[in-house]
Amino acid sequence: MESFLKHILVFIFTLLFTFFSHFFVPFIAQTGFVVATQSYQSSRDVAGLMKRGKALYEAGNFLQAITFWEKAVKVYQHQQDRLNQALALNNLSATYQELGNWNDGEKAISRALNILHSLPERQNNDVQLSHAYAQVLDTNGHLKYILGQTQKALDNWKQAAQIYERLNDNEGIIINKINQAQALQSLGSLRQAKDNLDELEESLKNQTNPHLQIKVLYSLANTYELLGNFNKSKKLLHQALEFYQNNHNFEINKQEESDILLSLGNTQRALANRVRERREAQSYQEYKECKNYQKFQELNKISQEQELANDALNYYSKAASLAQDISPLTQIQAEINQLSLYIELNKEHKAKNLWEQIHSKNLDKISPSRANIYAHVNLAQSLSCFNSSEKEDYNSQRKELLSNAVKQAQAIGDKRAESYALGNLGHLYENTHNWSAAKQKTEEALSIAKAYHTPDIAYRLQWQLGRIYKAQSEAIKYYKKYYKQEAIKYYEKAVETLKHTRQYLLGTDSEVQFSFRDSVEPVYRELVDLLITNGHTSGIENYLQQAINRIDELQLAEIENYFRCNLSQFLQVHRQISKKNLKAVFIYPIILKEKLVVIYQLPGGKLEQHTENISYKKVESKVKKIRNAIANRRGSTGYSQEIYKWIMKPLFDEYLASKNEVETLVFVLDGYLKNIPVAALWDEEGGKDKEGEYLIQKKYSLTLLPGSQFFDLEDKSQNKSILAVGIDTLNDNKDKQYYVEGKAFTAIDISELDKIGAKKKLINQKFTQSNLQKEIKTGRFSVVHIASHGNFSSNPEETYIVAYDSENSRGKLLKAKNLDNLFQVSNQKDFGTIKLLVLSACDTAEGDNRAILGLAGLAVKAGARSTLSTLWRVEDNATTELMERFYKEWKVKGVTKAEALHRAQLALLENPKTRHPYKWAPYILIGNWQ
Repeated sequence: MESFLKHILVFIFTLLFTFFSHFFVPFIAQTGFVVATQSYQSSRDVAGLMKRGKALYEAGNFLQAITFWEKAVKVYQHQQDRLNQALALNNLSATYQELGNWNDGEKAISRALNILHSLPERQNNDVQLSHAYAQVLDTNGHLKYILGQTQKALDNWKQAAQIYERLNDNEGIIINKINQAQALQSLGSLRQAKDNLDELEESLKNQTNPHLQIKVLYSLANTYELLGNFNKSKKLLHQALEFYQNNHNFEINKQEESDILLSLGNTQRALANRVRERREAQSYQEYKECKNYQKFQELNKISQEQELANDALNYYSKAASLAQDISPLTQIQAEINQLSLYIELNKEHKAKNLWEQIHSKNLDKISPSRANIYAHVNLAQSLSCFNSSEKEDYNSQRKELLSNAVKQAQAIGDKRAESYALGNLGHLYENTHNWSAAKQKTEEALSIAKAYHTPDIAYRLQWQLGRIYKAQSEAIKYYKKYYKQEAIKYYEKAVETLKHTRQYLLGTDSEVQFSFRDSVEPVYRELVDLLITNGHTSGIENYLQQAINRIDELQLAEIENYFRCNLSQFLQVHRQISKKNLKAVFIYPIILKEKLVVIYQLPGGKLEQHTENISYKKVESKVKKIRNAIANRRGSTGYSQEIYKWIMKPLFDEYLASKNEVETLVFVLDGYLKNIPVAALWDEEGGKDKEGEYLIQKKYSLTLLPGSQFFDLEDKSQNKSILAVGIDTLNDNKDKQYYVEGKAFTAIDISELDKIGAKKKLINQKFTQSNLQKEIKTGRFSVVHIASHGNFSSNPEETYIVAYDSENSRGKLLKAKNLDNLFQVSNQKDFGTIKLLVLSACDTAEGDNRAILGLAGLAVKAGARSTLSTLWRVEDNATTELMERFYKEWKVKGVTKAEALHRAQLALLENPKTRHPYKWAPYILIGNWQ
């Protein structure tokens, strides 16, 4: 079962809240501005209140800080010092926000804004009023952002930015630009977000204050880590360290240096986790609560992860050593991160020794704070992964740690931390099968999470309750039906909350916030499993439809995870798509732990189901074999006929015999199945003589669909004006190869571009990013055909199309970040003018099912109705023949895109020179097939 908050990401979760506390809220005013009419004594007293509140706030003791802010508000109100009253209210709101008390936070910031709006500028120095107004706008922006009102947050921050720039307030500008970048990322404006951060980095060149330079570098590094750019974060953190090593003209701040070292350890660890995530994304794996590298050490496949993880250990050790005499909490945080990483690396002996050291220091002696609470929870989660007969003892120690974390949270009034700790305590009881206690603690935690607007915690608690009820339905037969219905209810709530949570966290990289495969995908799959098994008893069609809807949502979540942005602006999410009159069968193979479920949606909307009791491991093995056999030009029918039996045979045997109106088979493939060339599935009993035939030889055209909400499936009239671009060679061509950014590419034949009836062509040096964008922005072309080397992968750095760079007179890789903006149009009304995107010389990374999602996502972001591409690179002669035939059938004869591809593939199959599936099977059409 999934850990409530898995231990390997708690250190990043802590970083997230540290970041929010220091950079996503305004400056906390210490003494305020004192007007001349105040007495010295009262001014000194209230300044002391502000100073004490600030110290408590920075120590994470928010509840006590509030008492000092409230006293300060009353004193300033009594003194009629309205400007400082507004600043105290600003601090009060920021502190309420830290505690998740949004209502009181909103009341406080509204009072502050009302006071500032009522002040005539002549009453106070304009600089003072302006600065206070900017701070209040910052705090209000943070509140709006947390509540999901991202555009309003951005508007507040933009207003504050104008003030900071007018006042030449460098520190205010730093925080403000970071805030804006986060909001822009959430809104999908990736380029603007990057420009904000680039401007901030550029400003460092003119900065002469080394302390401020370090602060900016550290702030930027944490921001880039939250946005998923770990390499950039690492570079900036190293720059910050270099200031300490190379500048001897200022006093070294050991606390800052240890924080930087701790962040470097987190960044290196995040890089290692990302490498592993991308490798594991190639297959559907059973989730294990405690991950380690042992399996991959045996296979000698993790040298990169191992190296990064070892670097992280080194940084943690340095941070702990440096913080030893100045910050016990920072020291323990570094040691806890080190301990959990030891466990992952199978260094349990070192982990246990470190645990004894940490335990002897007694965390409870350190002042209560959110960071200390998270340290308790992180440590408790690490203890759960010790492989020992003494595990029961560790369970008692885990319970003690988590119980103390709950008490600390209650003592300082930190509701978010309390919900977090209670949820973990509930998970401990779940693991020990104490269902009553597990349910009680989880429900307590959920009640707090819902009341204090923490959806990222709430969905995990709902998921946890779903798991608890599911386990009870399996253990207590008498109440099985009730428990199962309760399990479905909480899983459904978890998914609904998760949909909002993903939007809430889209400004940051999902691989930082949580592991998609560990914290998102299992929720959907476990729910689908419950729905399908529940459907055997009653209301089967309703449950099957719910299962389809959830798989569609999972596909959307995966694509958004791939691009790290919100695609809702590109999708007609709420549009109801009728599949009744499309003359198509929709085929949903769903991979579950111990079975493969295939749902068929037939014309008229009728749903049918077929189940094969095979494990996901067997499915994965067969898919690998068919793909490898075809790619290596060996016989593949032995492997492909088994997959045909699982997915297609029941459809033909039971449902299609009397469905003569069906023309198209639409595959919504799941997991590793995305890598199969469905055209090459083998029916051993098919054909006129019952000697066998490929699926492509049947009368049906084939297409892939990530989900029904991605593409407009209506059959609309369209022009077929083609913009053709491509590269066959470049200036640095040598031995029929050319080199681009360290990668070697074989020169290709792009003569296909002369045979497809293109209205305009951009060849070689004319195929630049700017030229392509210029032509697309005219809105004159409905088809963009790209004949150039390209690759699609889970790794954005390995996702690219080769173009030409006119500035440097050489090739250029248009990577994922470039492709994001490549197909932008001048006006929103022109969005969607591209009906077909063709990538005729591109590869998808072998075994990487997210690569297919990347292709679909690119089409969605381009506004394209469909994409024609290949699963692997195909020989030039076969590509030229297929493309020429495809366009002839589609443009001239007017058949659908799917049927045009069907006929073109059949033509290759019937040609002795291109008969092998290697040459015709990898072509796939994704999206609208009309």
